[in-house]
Amino acid sequence: MICNHKIVLGIDISIKPEMLIPMKIAISFYNKLIMAWWRYNGITVIPNVIVDPQVIEWCIDGYPKHSVICMNSSGIGSDPRAKQNWQIIYPHVIEELSPTLILRYGAKQPNEAEEISVYYENDNRKFIDYGR
Repeated sequence: MICNHKIVLGIDISIKPEMLIPMKIAISFYNKLIMAWWRYNGITVIPNVIVDPQVIEWCIDGYPKHSVICMNSSGIGSDPRAKQNWQIIYPHVIEELSPTLILRYGAKQPNEAEEISVYYENDNRKFIDYGR
């Protein structure tokens, strides 16, 4: 077995708004490919849904409907374009996938489905001291 954990969150190779469309499609493919490889090797994976408005249908294709998913908003910050993209992406994901539960990390965003969301802290700036 390649992993000692019974369940993992899918990988998050993020798609940036300034990327070219072929790069966005490739990253969406890589994310799904890695998650599929983990599942093939017996790992239960909660898909980490990564979407961009320019390639929204391509990005959503292949994710399970009526399931638990994960979504990240930590890269939005104060970028107005990223915030606008989130407001396009999020309702589309809810409509297309009808998730039963969303594991959310990153700051809460307006108009989220809080009744089906569980929020987790994601502060990448924290320093972890491993005793080194």
